[in-house]
Amino acid sequence: MAIGSTSFQDDVEGHDREKPVDAVETGACPRPRLRSRPSGFDTIVQQWTRDGMRIAQPLNLIFLSLFLLSAVVFATSAVVHRYTEITADVAALGRSAERMLVQERINLGSGLEKALVGLSGHHGLADAMRAGDRAALLALARPLYAELNIRYGITQMTFVDPQRRPVLAVHRPALQDAGIARKALLEAERTQRPTTGLDLGDAGLLTLEVVRPWLAGGELIGYLSIGMEMGKPLDSLSSALGVQVIQAYLNGSIDPSRWASIDTARPTQSRWLISERYTLSSSGAMAIPGRLGDVLDAHADADRPFREVFLTGWRIKIAYGIPLLDVGGRPVGFLVTLEDITAALLDFASGVLGTILIVAAFAVLAGLLVHRLAGHLQDTVVATRRRLEAEVGLRTRALAESESRLREAQHIAAIGNWERDLVTDEAHWSDEIYAIYGVDPKTANPSIRSILSQTHPDDRAIILDTLRKALETCSDYEFEHRIIRPDGEVRWLHVKARFALDADGRPVRTVGVTHDITERRRAEERSLRLANILEASLNEIYLFDAQSCRFTHVNRRARENTGYSMDELKQRSAWDLKPDFDESRFRALVVPLLEGATNSLHFETVHERKDGSRYPVEVQLQLNTDVGSPLFVAIINDISERKLREDEVRRAKEAAERLAFFDELTGLPNRAACLRDVEPLFGDGDVEHLIIHMDLDNFKLINDTLGHTAGDVYLRATGARLRAACAAPARAYRWGGDEFVIVVPVDGDAAARGACEAVFSCMRAPLDYEGATIWPTVSMGIARYPQDGTDFGALMVNADLALYRSKEAGKDRWSFFTTDMKADSDAEARVEADLYRAVERDELFLVYQPQVNIRSGEVTGVEALLRWQHPLRGALSPAEFLPVVEKSRLAPVVGAIVLDKALAAARIWSDRGLDFGRVAVNLSPQHLKAGTFLADVLNAIDKHDVSPDRITVEVLESIFLNDASCRKIEVLEDLHRRGVHIELDDFGTGYASLSHLADLPIDGLKIDRSFTAQLLADSKAQVVVNSIIHLARALDIGIVCEGIETDAQVARLRMMGDFSVQGYLIARPAPFEIFSAWLERRTEARRSAAV
Repeated sequence: MAIGSTSFQDDVEGHDREKPVDAVETGACPRPRLRSRPSGFDTIVQQWTRDGMRIAQPLNLIFLSLFLLSAVVFATSAVVHRYTEITADVAALGRSAERMLVQERINLGSGLEKALVGLSGHHGLADAMRAGDRAALLALARPLYAELNIRYGITQMTFVDPQRRPVLAVHRPALQDAGIARKALLEAERTQRPTTGLDLGDAGLLTLEVVRPWLAGGELIGYLSIGMEMGKPLDSLSSALGVQVIQAYLNGSIDPSRWASIDTARPTQSRWLISERYTLSSSGAMAIPGRLGDVLDAHADADRPFREVFLTGWRIKIAYGIPLLDVGGRPVGFLVTLEDITAALLDFASGVLGTILIVAAFAVLAGLLVHRLAGHLQDTVVATRRRLEAEVGLRTRALAESESRLREAQHIAAIGNWERDLVTDEAHWSDEIYAIYGVDPKTANPSIRSILSQTHPDDRAIILDTLRKALETCSDYEFEHRIIRPDGEVRWLHVKARFALDADGRPVRTVGVTHDITERRRAEERSLRLANILEASLNEIYLFDAQSCRFTHVNRRARENTGYSMDELKQRSAWDLKPDFDESRFRALVVPLLEGATNSLHFETVHERKDGSRYPVEVQLQLNTDVGSPLFVAIINDISERKLREDEVRRAKEAAERLAFFDELTGLPNRAACLRDVEPLFGDGDVEHLIIHMDLDNFKLINDTLGHTAGDVYLRATGARLRAACAAPARAYRWGGDEFVIVVPVDGDAAARGACEAVFSCMRAPLDYEGATIWPTVSMGIARYPQDGTDFGALMVNADLALYRSKEAGKDRWSFFTTDMKADSDAEARVEADLYRAVERDELFLVYQPQVNIRSGEVTGVEALLRWQHPLRGALSPAEFLPVVEKSRLAPVVGAIVLDKALAAARIWSDRGLDFGRVAVNLSPQHLKAGTFLADVLNAIDKHDVSPDRITVEVLESIFLNDASCRKIEVLEDLHRRGVHIELDDFGTGYASLSHLADLPIDGLKIDRSFTAQLLADSKAQVVVNSIIHLARALDIGIVCEGIETDAQVARLRMMGDFSVQGYLIARPAPFEIFSAWLERRTEARRSAAV
């Protein structure tokens, strides 16, 4: 098809042939420049000059304003300069007054101090002052005062006692103040040195006062004070400076009643004036302006000089105030110099006024000239403006034609329009097109080539193909494509255009709109991405209509889990999948969402699959009203696995609770269950209960002899027997270890004994274990509610006391709680309290008993035995307090004391050269159990510098039988490795097996005194002792046989071997000093025998 101009077609076809585009077309129509928005200032100028037509009047006003501004600036500058000069002169006068006042004070103070020196050396005055003779003092002082008044002009002389009470005021003998508290006197009293300073004198006027401590023979007999009123010096100051000098005092610091005369009726006409805060006094005869009092009140808190100008009547005055400070540096008022500057200011004002008149005359002449020039300039501006307005009218009509084309393009699209003349090849872009492409209208070339150069490479073929087809058919065309803007941003565009044809049907112009659809495409991409996310979600997602509740979309996870297809689900409603809901219940559920009362609903329910199976779900339901009709969005989480885990956790909690309150071994409730169950039982005091605390006798022995498995069998059988014996409402609990608690409701003493007998009897039946027979016995302690206590804690304490009584009585029995048990317990508590005080007061001490070789008589060891010097009961043996020590927390403390004292004795014996072998200390089981024994031994060794091989630790075999813990053996092994001697004490009285002797880190055995006592009378005892001695010899360990009291015992034992013996026959236990003397004699005797 032929086209009038082929340039457009050539561009299309040529770009298809040439790659890349390297030619830039020219001839684009420039875009009209928009006028900038006028500023506020421009608007004001336009209104003021009537849109530029009248400028003469504004120019005249500007000239007048400049003149007035210059005049004001000149006058202000002159006034400020003159005021600065005047105030500077006043300040100079004030500073001069201040310097003169200071110099006057120095000169006068020096003279007054000399006068005081003379007075203080007057013996007659000193004697009268010391005697307190006021008449004699006045007679001697009056001529001196008159002389000093003439010579120095003093106006007051005062004698003051050491307590600051006035003895005599020579200038006013009748003055009888209770006490003087002026600052100079207080300062002299504080420093005990002469003090000079300004103060308010006895007449209430400013006075230079000198106070001197009066010493006679080194004794302070009082204070001498002389002063001179400053009135005459200030009058001289006023005359010298030629200004009025005024004194101002704070009203609180003066006593006006002492003034001779003050005229307050007419303050402005007097030399005196009282303001709100100050009392003012003028030197000379000049009156004080009333306004000055207000000025001083305004500067009441000033601590430095000030100056201020004020108006009083028709006069202008300037005041310069100097703060007056007392001896302590505190302000008491001001010294003010006052000068009248009215005349100076009037002279200056007349000069300034004449200058202004001359300048005004010159300004009138200049203004006439400016007015003529402004009128001529205005005529020229008006003519030029009218010519320019005519030209603007022509351009406005051309602009109207352009706006018509713009409206035609906006009829097609409201975003951006463009057109191209296919005959002239001229192109026009609207501003929006330039903005869409991100190019500058000044430099951009709106051609096909420039468009294609910004088109995304993947979309160029689409554009060229579309344009080619449109040219062939002269039809409308549209397409979508991407562009790459100069800043690198990719945008999506939708282009829609048509051809304009001439009378022959040939295209002469193409017009189109370009729509930036980037955001729409992004929204579509987001929607697609969201749909893919919903489809791939592991949660079930359902969308259903808010009115009909019919499903509109269901994701893949939901379809797979329910077994329904999309079409099948779209035929169903939300409640069809929820067997727990019908329509009415479901619609009631979603009412809060529809009414806006909540944003979402969260609940758990059950879903039913297509095959009828069900599974638990967690539902989060929301109402979406953003687009179209309201939709419910349901996010469903299959919680089958969570429910399984919750069931497992629940079962685990039940099992944990069973473990917490149930003992698996015995099948009985445990201690925690007992504490939980018993509290409600004691609310009603009418129902009597028994608390039976039962302990298995010799349970540890069974564990050690038959093994822990046998112990478990024993405990299991005990649980079974107690369950059988304690039928409801009685309850049996395993309290811990081999202890049990039985709670039984009873009615009367007979029932109580019957219940106890039933429990006691059920436990006595024998128990077989792997061919061995266990004969169980138990000890029980019983407390009764409410007789023995009203709360479980108190009842258990009392039951435990009764159990302890059964154990002490030989076990295999039961005991009811009685008050004497409480008394015994309280007695033990008192002993324990006394023991704590004994430790603090160092009442514990050691006695020593030697161990000697049975054949050679050599001292092989010394046993340290503990005693207590009680302040009331005297010396106590260990049997009276050691059981309490073992039950309390004192065992480690007492053990450390014994170690410290024993090793201190060993150190002294070593230093004296005495033969003592090894010092032996008894190990407390509780000390070893506390875990501090090893550290205490090592600390004592380091403290007293005793070799470990000079120490023996005696250990009871019951320590290993009752608690054969590895840690205890490790402690003894550690000491043994360090060289400490370990002996098994009271051997033969416990239940140790012989295997223990080989396993334990011991160096010797100590045969209990019970065997020694029967050695001569009982052949069996003799056999036992002989066997122990041979056993020790076979194990290569030492022997100590204690309890030797007769020579016959020694003779019999000497036949059995070579070992050590200990007993009263050798020496009784003795305090350190006595035993040291015995040891010294023994050592000397052996050394003498050796010589």
